Amino acid sequence: MRAIFDKAYYCPGDTIVLHIESSAENLFRVRFLKLTDCVFETITTKKNIEIVVPPNAFGGYGVDIEALDEHNEVVDKIHRGITVAKKWSDFPVYGYLTDFRPKRYDIEKTLNWLTQYHVSALQYYDWMYDYHKLVYEEGDLYKDAWWRKRYISNKILKELINTAHSKNIVSLAYVSIYAARKNVAIKHPNWAIYVHDKDKINLLDFSNKLCIMNTYKNSGWTKLLYEECKKVIEFGFDGIHLDQYGYPKDGEALALEEDTYKPYNTSRGFKEFINELKKFIEKPLIFNYVDNWPSELQNNLKTEIVYIEPWECCPTLKELSRATREARKRSNGKIPIIAGYINHNFTESILLTDATILSSTGQRLELGEYKRLLSGPYFPNDWGTVDKNLATHLLSYYDFFARYRDFFEGEFKLIKNAHEMCENASTEPEANKIWISILKAKKACMINMVNYIGVEKLTWKKPLSQPEKLENICVSIPFELISFENPDFYFVSADNQLEPEQISVKLFQNRYEIKIPHLYYWSSILIISNKKEE
Repeated sequence: MRAIFDKAYYCPGDTIVLHIESSAENLFRVRFLKLTDCVFETITTKKNIEIVVPPNAFGGYGVDIEALDEHNEVVDKIHRGITVAKKWSDFPVYGYLTDFRPKRYDIEKTLNWLTQYHVSALQYYDWMYDYHKLVYEEGDLYKDAWWRKRYISNKILKELINTAHSKNIVSLAYVSIYAARKNVAIKHPNWAIYVHDKDKINLLDFSNKLCIMNTYKNSGWTKLLYEECKKVIEFGFDGIHLDQYGYPKDGEALALEEDTYKPYNTSRGFKEFINELKKFIEKPLIFNYVDNWPSELQNNLKTEIVYIEPWECCPTLKELSRATREARKRSNGKIPIIAGYINHNFTESILLTDATILSSTGQRLELGEYKRLLSGPYFPNDWGTVDKNLATHLLSYYDFFARYRDFFEGEFKLIKNAHEMCENASTEPEANKIWISILKAKKACMINMVNYIGVEKLTWKKPLSQPEKLENICVSIPFELISFENPDFYFVSADNQLEPEQISVKLFQNRYEIKIPHLYYWSSILIISNKKEE
């Protein structure tokens, strides 16, 4: 049995159209829940079910479906998650598209697939006509800017954008913030930046194809690209995804100002360009912090999310978790999207990395074109077909993230004495340990447990071992970890159990003791106050 959503997320007052795929002609019991509280319930024979979202709804919700036989016995069931938000940027989930060829035929299928994973925003990678002339205005067909090999159709771009809108998905156009053809730099020397090369000063290039440009707010390049970005929005895109290449670092290059070469501050150029562009187009912006640089800008750039492409900065899951958590904190709560590339065949690496990033309140960029997983930085080529079992496992992860999104948007805390709570537990991600952390929401909290037992190294870009499957794990929870009275305890797992299962608790002088049924990759303890608000 499958349950198919018609939108990536829903707004308060929307109608959810839920399609049930089942070979049997059953009665179906459908419940719409906030944590353990049932908001809506119906029993029906229909396979297309409408659920009206309450006008005051917000955050994560569960959708549970049971197929009943003629004796009202449960013969099949499925548990899913969904988010309710006023706009996509309240609870973003980021994906990508790369196929804009003129005879594309699977647009509806692709966007339906992404909808089930709750992807609410898409980066259109390498769609543009050129780096200084983004929108092709001479007709329908043109070739991609990088290789000049792939045909791109304006008609297909618009069809993708419009179909995405029908599913509450926004489309952001990839734009390099400072790359231009060499002829542009030569024609406008004051727009470019330069480097010393022995006794010469040369244009700074990228991959022997492009030149790096000056993005200060008074630069001619900046003014040109602002107008191009305006055309992008007029074309139909909802916002801009700005890329950079990780260099030059501040002070490593020169800008030509009034015929004089002066030290160039790249970070200042990024900040001025982005914040002024936000004023100019008044649309969503995303910026790529390549290798988490310049991270100091994360607290004052006017972007919707924090997008990090980690390379040397995060060799293990410990550093990756820390970079994610710090970006969330530094940006005053914006979700970090981690463009961390993993070979599509490395199933254990993918699941453990995703569990680590999600538990750290971020999300990894991996889903895009139909049944593809991203595996490298050049999106059109660097991908592989996702294994069916892995696709199902990832769907459970994304449903879990949606269903319990309130916690992931709440307060994250490391547990300093994690080793006292559980055997082999750790405060940070460590090899051969269980990483325990806590997320706090209003009168509820979630204790996340990510399993690295049996994993000798946490080098996430390489193949990781499968963690040992653990069962009946004793967990001791100190009173001071829970800030509310009358707690009830529930077991949930992103691996295979989205529906909360209440678990018994033993009460001691200064702690609660519970037993977790199992831990494969990622399981959690929900702690919810049973004292209802008056």
